[in-house]
Amino acid sequence: MKSRKWAFLLGVCLFAVLLIAGLLLTTGERFTAYAPAKQTSHEIAPVTPTPIETDTSDTPAVSETGTVSVLHAFRTDSVEKQVLWQVGKQTIFVQNGQLIYGSGAEAASEQTLYTWNAPLSSQAWLNGEYLLIGTQLISGEGNGDGYRGSWLIIRTSDNPAVFGEQKMFFGPDDLLSTGLAKEPSLFFVQWRNAEMVEEFVLDPSQKQWKKVEGGGIDISSGAVSRTAAEPYQLAEPKVIQLAGESTVYVFTEPSGMIVYYTKPYYMVRRYDGYHLLDAQLMPFLDGRTSQVIGLLQDQSGKEWMSFLSYDPRQADDSFLPGVNRMEKFMQSAFVDEHGTRLRVIETMSSPGDVILCHPFLYHTPSQNHSGVTRFMCNRTTPLKERMRFDREDGTAYSPLELSIKRAIE
Repeated sequence: MKSRKWAFLLGVCLFAVLLIAGLLLTTGERFTAYAPAKQTSHEIAPVTPTPIETDTSDTPAVSETGTVSVLHAFRTDSVEKQVLWQVGKQTIFVQNGQLIYGSGAEAASEQTLYTWNAPLSSQAWLNGEYLLIGTQLISGEGNGDGYRGSWLIIRTSDNPAVFGEQKMFFGPDDLLSTGLAKEPSLFFVQWRNAEMVEEFVLDPSQKQWKKVEGGGIDISSGAVSRTAAEPYQLAEPKVIQLAGESTVYVFTEPSGMIVYYTKPYYMVRRYDGYHLLDAQLMPFLDGRTSQVIGLLQDQSGKEWMSFLSYDPRQADDSFLPGVNRMEKFMQSAFVDEHGTRLRVIETMSSPGDVILCHPFLYHTPSQNHSGVTRFMCNRTTPLKERMRFDREDGTAYSPLELSIKRAIE
């Protein structure tokens, strides 16, 4: 028994010794295998960065269709290709006095859209599918009797082409600021004309610049105009759909709003301090141009209705406290935008009197302050036939038609 016990203990001890030896050997190999190698010290010399020189005047800029691009300035005689628009292999660029459209990599696929006869300073803007290029015809303080700028409108969709050119009394170098509206595509500019800052808008579909009514700023009075090196983006407009195809677009700005529409007539007006709540199309008899009447609200919350083509500063304030209505309407004449002098006339009548009025005459009853009840019968006389203003026989006009023709002429 004792010999077996000693043999068992001896075996256990021998197994423990072999196990410890194996662990030591394994650990030593692991450290040896992954021991870090001796590092060699290297001195790194400091590197001085080399400044990159850029020439922004001849740097090509590529703009994609459907976006509103930033301002791109260039010269028409640039030897380096000035890319103004690119979609895939299609490009519109300026080089050596020519505006070129290319549809591929080969020179044979290029088409000259426009040629400048002299080297000119130019700027370009992209708004949706329309590219606007302005060239400065007269630089510096020189004015002379000619136009200072020439403006090209290029449609980039389908088959790109120049479909509009107009010379104006301002060029791209004369602009104080530019603004872009995405829908509808509009270009807004402000430029200084003597002591006034005038504002114009270009609708590519109309192919001409139009002055923004109410957009003038008198610098001599201390007013400050908008100035910005890059174009500003107008907010998405409020859309008011009128009868037929007439649509009113209202662009809201911090100072007020810009109202724009092209039908029934082309009109754009800035209303500083006002908001347009609603608008309606007001038709007239016998084909006369309809007018757009709007419900306006000023910053105090006061509301009134006025034709949108009129100056809101001439709106009726007769109901405000302290306004002398007799002096305003009966003693002073109001001159409308056509130069017509308007004044209220009170007709004094006695019982039994009959007053014949023109159907287009604005009229209203006055208050009865006599203390005696009085009644007035207001009858309308229908027309026997539809009015005509183009009768072959000049003596066949009715008195009503004749009075209207005389007023129009």
